[in-house]
Amino acid sequence: MLTPSNYSAVIIKPDAHRDVLVEMIIQDMENGGLVTIFRKDEVLSRKEAERIYAEHRGTPHYETSIRSVEGDKENRSVTFLILKSEVGDALKHTNQIKGRSDIGGVRFKYRRFSRKEMEDMGYSGENLMLELAKNRLHVPDSDYRSLGLINMMLSDSERENIRLREPELYKELEIWRNENREIKLLPENKELRKEMKIR
Repeated sequence: MLTPSNYSAVIIKPDAHRDVLVEMIIQDMENGGLVTIFRKDEVLSRKEAERIYAEHRGTPHYETSIRSVEGDKENRSVTFLILKSEVGDALKHTNQIKGRSDIGGVRFKYRRFSRKEMEDMGYSGENLMLELAKNRLHVPDSDYRSLGLINMMLSDSERENIRLREPELYKELEIWRNENREIKLLPENKELRKEMKIR
């Protein structure tokens, strides 16, 4: 894709559901100038969570990132959003509103504790990493990954609805699918790659 997309994907994580923050986060996104064109609540499977964080495979925080979108027994729901920016480069716009937990934006506004506060409470190692990964929302780091996430999350009927309502986005999704008959986000595991083939 030569120009930045006007669309971005967001996953609001289970910890935001637990703390009843979903509507406020969406309102913050919309107050920041983004338009919600699609929304659904879902429980992600382990394989879906792995696909979302495939680029982190092999890193120390890979497992905690996956667990942050899987949730726990009591809180498993995520909210998936497709947002549109009327001023272009939706991903850049979305990331500005998302911010960072130590600086500003949605992550800072709704964080439970800072890293220092968690360390003072006794969190360390994997437990600290897991708590830090519960940072309210996930935004893909590129248009390529954003379109991949949208393609993964939409059912056939939802794609058809997008085709009718947002033909520009539908065209981008089709280009992505045509270039990715086999999802490249996944590692060299042939069995997993077979499962991830685009339908």
